[in-house]
Amino acid sequence: MESTSEWRSRLPLEILFTIVELVDKRDDLLAFALTCKLFCRIVIPTYLDYFRISSKLNDMELWDHFLQNPPLCRNIRELKFTDGIPRVYRTPSFRKSSSGDFYNPTSDQNLRKALHHMINLRRAQFLWESILDALPGTDILDGLVDSECRLEELDLVLGLLHSVLLRDSEALLSKVQKLQIWSKLDLTTLRKLSIRLGGPRPLLRELTHIGTMLSNARALTHLNLMTERTSYPLSIFDYTWPNLENLSIGRTVHLMTTDTQDPLTLANFFKRHPKLTTLSLPSNIYPRNSSPNITLENLPQLQSFAFDSSARVPLGKLLSPALARKLQHLTISEEDALSESSNMDIYRELTSLRTCCITSGPVFITNYRTVHRILENFVGHILNLEKLDISTRGPREHSKVYLDILHLVQRFPKLTHLSGIWGNDLLHHGRPWYYTLSRELCNFPQLKYVIPLPSVSLKDEKQFRVFQLVRDSSDLLLEYTPEKAQDYDTATWGGFYKGMDTAS
Repeated sequence: MESTSEWRSRLPLEILFTIVELVDKRDDLLAFALTCKLFCRIVIPTYLDYFRISSKLNDMELWDHFLQNPPLCRNIRELKFTDGIPRVYRTPSFRKSSSGDFYNPTSDQNLRKALHHMINLRRAQFLWESILDALPGTDILDGLVDSECRLEELDLVLGLLHSVLLRDSEALLSKVQKLQIWSKLDLTTLRKLSIRLGGPRPLLRELTHIGTMLSNARALTHLNLMTERTSYPLSIFDYTWPNLENLSIGRTVHLMTTDTQDPLTLANFFKRHPKLTTLSLPSNIYPRNSSPNITLENLPQLQSFAFDSSARVPLGKLLSPALARKLQHLTISEEDALSESSNMDIYRELTSLRTCCITSGPVFITNYRTVHRILENFVGHILNLEKLDISTRGPREHSKVYLDILHLVQRFPKLTHLSGIWGNDLLHHGRPWYYTLSRELCNFPQLKYVIPLPSVSLKDEKQFRVFQLVRDSSDLLLEYTPEKAQDYDTATWGGFYKGMDTAS
């Protein structure tokens, strides 16, 4: 029988609390987890899972144990708060529940005291994706502010989309205003900051501390800003982060008009950030009914670029031939890929491109000619392509697409990843054509992953199928459901395999 120390050395630390949830002997296992010298991760659910897991952990005097053993607190490197709603909020029991006691936040004085000892904490995640009232009490936030930790990574997700269930605007406003405490965090050592906001516009406008956080985080190398459904006003181009390497701005981040009207604002921003290697810009960086001549010449280190101009600004006006030859990763819209007249010359300069993603624009062109033109006029010039994602919305001439995909793979001997929405609800020779296609693709040894996503019922997660090529004696295709395929980001429609995500 294996000794405890041998078993401990091979136990993934991330699943310690998952095991605590599933195994009956929680007391013994929790004691083992707490005494593990390498224990450095802890997940604290603050919503539904709080009653199912955290309450049991509190009953076992979890935080008292931390306070009695300060070295355990000092071992923690990553702290994660989550409401757990994305997994359960569609269930009937949740929709029928209307009890006020259902929205109890976690507030624990001992937890605050334990946070004070987490001086080696480097990454904090606060993921509240649904109910605002699931936010932890101010004791917890105060504890993090009072701690002496030097955060390097911070993920902040405030999804206030379902807060209308509380039906108390004053209470909501009060809770949002309490989040101003974030501006007191010591972010001088922060390197990576990701902020995703969602909810009614009046609530978002109360989050004025976001600007203070951006001002204090002078050491940032990675910054990701995104909002959902509603816009958030922010003069992003007024800030300066000397070491910034990765910048991603979501389409719904409403940039101030003073920033976007003057092309020199963007040019000066790029000039102040010469270390940028990864850049993702929204279409609203340009004023409506205008096409300013803004180039990326001040970004000599740029290797990854994502942009959706809806064909308003040709790619050729943004990229010089010299810069295009350096690009390794490119994400553009379907409309941009189809505008051959102004972009054809720059397409031929993408000689170093290894990863390409073509996303569907607001106008869905669902015929074969769309895909054919993209393959011939745009992708055809990228000889060293390794990963390709064409998220077109379901061309109906499946047999032609079938041949185009085979032709595409033959053309690019280095292609290892292929994904996109190819209308796989149709049949080919009496059965789903992607099965026939999959058997053909098994003949190309360089391919590692092929991910065809359905063109129908995009909101139905059951329609998702992730396929991994498995070359066995029968050359069969192994099929994974989303629940089993944990190595894929199935939450993004037509998105990359995680290995293809250049923004992470």
